[in-house]
Amino acid sequence: MAGTGQHELERITLIHTNDLHSHFEAMPRIASFIRVQRELLGADRVLALDIGDHLDRMSPETEGTDGRANVDVLNATGIEAFVPGNNEGLTLAPELLRAAFAGRARFPVVCANLREASTGRIPDWMTPTHVIVKGKLRIGLIGVTAAFADYYRLLGWIADEPLQAVAARAAELRGQADIVVVLSHLGLRLDEQMAAEVPGIDVILGGHTHHLLEQPRQIGAVTVCGAGNTASTRASSSSRTARSGGGSSKPPAASRTSAAARPTRK
Repeated sequence: MAGTGQHELERITLIHTNDLHSHFEAMPRIASFIRVQRELLGADRVLALDIGDHLDRMSPETEGTDGRANVDVLNATGIEAFVPGNNEGLTLAPELLRAAFAGRARFPVVCANLREASTGRIPDWMTPTHVIVKGKLRIGLIGVTAAFADYYRLLGWIADEPLQAVAARAAELRGQADIVVVLSHLGLRLDEQMAAEVPGIDVILGGHTHHLLEQPRQIGAVTVCGAGNTASTRASSSSRTARSGGGSSKPPAASRTSAAARPTRK
């Protein structure tokens, strides 16, 4: 409250998808789920994110457009940030990946542990971190992807150790954000290790190993979430309470929820 030196509590619902692998038949259900949540809760109380492996070149829609169809669907769904998974980074050559996302995506591509080998820098169409403001809450995002270093090197990438990348970026974000969320295409084992060992983060939204956590897992002060894969669940949401301008606070159990929008087909 103003004049008391205290900060108001803010609540945000994070909706996240991962490992859809170009199952386009399920994507309208995801878009509807997100739209309804925004209508019910307000757009400034909902943040929609994708944790990678949205595309799969086994799909003719993806193969025929070099991933551009997936980016168009992400745009239409209202995804607000995206981290590339190995299906994006290792099945599209760098120039095709750039063509699919640069100038086309209406959302930031967030990844802190991929750099171009030719420059040693993160490409200009990607960012290691991003801060989104929802209501009075500043949400800092860090993206990391599975570091298949030898394979990435063949394609002209440097894949840095992801937990070190998160630690460095979390320290930078703490002064800019009320809550720090990691978009992690690393898998559950590394998500759990990150939660236990890396300071400065509040929430991990995970993918890659297709793990489904129907209730978010609490490891110390960190909330760990996972939305399964295309065969199990399409969208997961978790609520988080934080103090605007003052860092996150552990919410009561009732506010740490998860939900799923399930398709009729696998």
